[in-house]
Amino acid sequence: LWLGGAVQAQETQIIYPGSMAVTGFSGTVIRDFEEVLPPGVDRVDETFIDTTRATLRVFDVSRLGGPATGQLVFTRPPFEVTAGQIGQVFAITYDDGVRDGAPSGIAN
Repeated sequence: LWLGGAVQAQETQIIYPGSMAVTGFSGTVIRDFEEVLPPGVDRVDETFIDTTRATLRVFDVSRLGGPATGQLVFTRPPFEVTAGQIGQVFAITYDDGVRDGAPSGIAN
């Protein structure tokens, strides 16, 4: 008989007040770059979107040490989502999910 410890729910929230979400192109990769291509084959034709790199990063910028003045800041490593998980993302919108006059269980 195996007895485990207490089970706890994992935190699923990603965006908090003070979060900053940044999107961008994940880049490209040329497969088998070191190999010689047959005559007439252009490397551009063998270039693909890199689905292993991040296209969305969420940073915690709630502790900048003062007001934002364009200074260089260091944050904890961001939460990242790869292009293979969500595709290429270039525009995002998020808010608190609450709309004036709407019941609290209905998101925007």
